[in-house]
Amino acid sequence: MLRDIAATRLIEVFCRQEDALAVIWEIQNIEKTEVKADAVQVNKQTEHTGTYKVRGHFAGIPWHNEFAYVLHEQGFHSTEAHPPASGARIQGGFVAVATGEQSCTILHYEQYVLPQWAVPLKPLIVWYLQWSMQKELHDLRAIILERAAKDMTQSKVSAQTSTLVPKSGPPG
Repeated sequence: MLRDIAATRLIEVFCRQEDALAVIWEIQNIEKTEVKADAVQVNKQTEHTGTYKVRGHFAGIPWHNEFAYVLHEQGFHSTEAHPPASGARIQGGFVAVATGEQSCTILHYEQYVLPQWAVPLKPLIVWYLQWSMQKELHDLRAIILERAAKDMTQSKVSAQTSTLVPKSGPPG
């Protein structure tokens, strides 16, 4: 228990749940939002499962790992792809819950089992995780809103274009 860390953060996003999920399910976006990731390589196995390799920095310390992910109806969950015999040391994910027609709450959670040598640093690690997770959620929200706005603009242009195009041949 002394080695365990569980951190959660929430953010409200004024968009449809499906707009949020479209971005969350695109695992490559981890590279854009995850503070601790510099590079992500995704290997999709099925429509809902796969692995991704991450290389990055945790509070300035270089690290890398491979994670197995599962996409589910409200987001995704990932865990170490090759955990030690004692069990996974790192896991987490995102859940998007509709709170209205045009709003949803996104929950981001991360769970860690620290190596014994890091236990004295636990308060600093928790602080860093809380900060990084909040930043990740703000970056995720920006991507979601940007994409939703782009999709809405494209839908309006398509709707306007379809009203300008005659539905039947030329008159006469």
